[in-house]
Amino acid sequence: GEHQRIRHNGAWTAYLSSNRVYPADRAAITVFINAGFSNSQDAIADAIEAVVFNDADDTKEVRSFFELLRTGPIDRSMLTDNGNFYFTAAVLADYRSSLIPLGELKRVVRYEPKGLRGGLTVEKYIFSFADRKLLCVVRAEPSTGHIEQFTLYPFSD
Repeated sequence: GEHQRIRHNGAWTAYLSSNRVYPADRAAITVFINAGFSNSQDAIADAIEAVVFNDADDTKEVRSFFELLRTGPIDRSMLTDNGNFYFTAAVLADYRSSLIPLGELKRVVRYEPKGLRGGLTVEKYIFSFADRKLLCVVRAEPSTGHIEQFTLYPFSD
């Protein structure tokens, strides 16, 4: 991320650690593991850092595209040719008129692991708003990540 970090790892017989301090953010992350044979303390600290600083990469792109759909204009370089064909001015106007009344997007979480179907990746997310949730299904080209389909459905737990 863009947060200044002072970092030091440590080790002792059968223990490994990662200690990170973020002076400007007045935050610290310390991870201890009781294994002397892996580097999982860094992977765990990276995952915590992503959550603490809201830099978790697994929802950043879908949140970004959603906000573009809601506020416009969309970044057409994020789409396949078929995706660009689908997102006409009328379709974009429908998305905006449907999404703006939902208010602020409160939370996005991955609903299922990334899969592959019909030659496209398939990712599912739950979008939470103040009074409702939507299921977001994104299908994209595996080689480029360009979005072919971006669909939203009502969702209830």
